[in-house]
Amino acid sequence: MSYDYLFKILVIGDSTVGKSTLIKRFADDVFEEKANSTFGIDFKVTKLTIDKKVCRLQLWDTAGQERYRSITHSIFRGVDAVLLCYDITNRTSFNNIDRWYDSVKQYCIKDVKVLLIGTKSDLKERREVPQVDGEGLAEYYGLDFMEISSRHLGREDLRKVLFMGICSSLIYGSSVPRNKIKIRLTYNKYFLRLIKIITVTEIVVFLCNDKVYHHIS
Repeated sequence: MSYDYLFKILVIGDSTVGKSTLIKRFADDVFEEKANSTFGIDFKVTKLTIDKKVCRLQLWDTAGQERYRSITHSIFRGVDAVLLCYDITNRTSFNNIDRWYDSVKQYCIKDVKVLLIGTKSDLKERREVPQVDGEGLAEYYGLDFMEISSRHLGREDLRKVLFMGICSSLIYGSSVPRNKIKIRLTYNKYFLRLIKIITVTEIVVFLCNDKVYHHIS
């Protein structure tokens, strides 16, 4: 397979937060109600195209159990982006994000792209982590944030709302052209000062303080 860019994307977080489900949904467009736990390390390869440039993505799936932490640390080398995942129905998985982020800071290069992802957003009746907590933690660490549902978002949806943004950021850095990607937005506090000048319901991705802000409900 020929390609213009090769990106290694690492998906980390506690066991059962939905890391494997997210990867399989995007790579194979398959949703598994009860995915088997990952033992050690697994990965899938897929691709997407931006501006006629082919991006080859290596999606690395890691075991969240404590006994695999030493193995997991070894694959931080050469990572271009990290998806830091927690389960919105599991408060403990959110509380452990600090520990996972410490590993990112310790083992990854300084300019690695990191996103905080709240998974299983369709299970609102079982929510233990309010969205505002995720937003607050992301703001504290200076990370991009979104909540997603692998059940409701198929491969094409994930391409648009998540992976296109990651690849564009890696390719263009902080100078992502405003006409590159379109996403749906819902109002939240980050758009308070922008909502005065932007009134359309669908707009292009924009940068605010060198971070791409977006939220998918």
